Amino acid sequence: MAQTILEFFSSLGLWAIPLSFLFTVLLNVLGVIPSIFVTGINIVLWGPWWGFLLSWLSELVGSSLAFWLYRKGIQQWKGGSKGDWSWIQKLNSLPRRKQQLTLVTVRLAPFFPSGVINVAGAFTNVQLIDFIWTTGIGKIPSITLEVVTFLGFQQLGQALQWLILALVIIGILLWWYSKRRQAVK
Repeated sequence: MAQTILEFFSSLGLWAIPLSFLFTVLLNVLGVIPSIFVTGINIVLWGPWWGFLLSWLSELVGSSLAFWLYRKGIQQWKGGSKGDWSWIQKLNSLPRRKQQLTLVTVRLAPFFPSGVINVAGAFTNVQLIDFIWTTGIGKIPSITLEVVTFLGFQQLGQALQWLILALVIIGILLWWYSKRRQAVK
């Protein structure tokens, strides 16, 4: 399945860039499916640096759009009220700089679901511009970790092939040695 998706994106040439961008934005708006798979495709097609940049930019736009859409939906649903939960009240009572620091800190947590942060942020009084720049900073380590993880799995696959080859060779040598030893007896 992954190979089929990769081949599809690869067949698109440069059109894979906007498609990957839009797909990642959509995943962020939906907020339930991790985009690490798209990051992996971006790395394979465009290399670690350009793949990182495409993934980072599309996740930044997707998270920001999700935040804005969720906030609009919450305002319609609650009539402009942000909610009565204690964590919302606590975050809303913080000075702007502490809100920003809180957002950056939460974004820095690797593999923390981005959708949860997008939805939770929409319930607060955090300003959109603060959400955007803190997301931009906070996404750098998480996407870097995704890139490194994906490259590690790629190299693990190559290492595993060499390991299997080495084990087969060792197995053949041990079999040959045992047969030779039995012939000498």
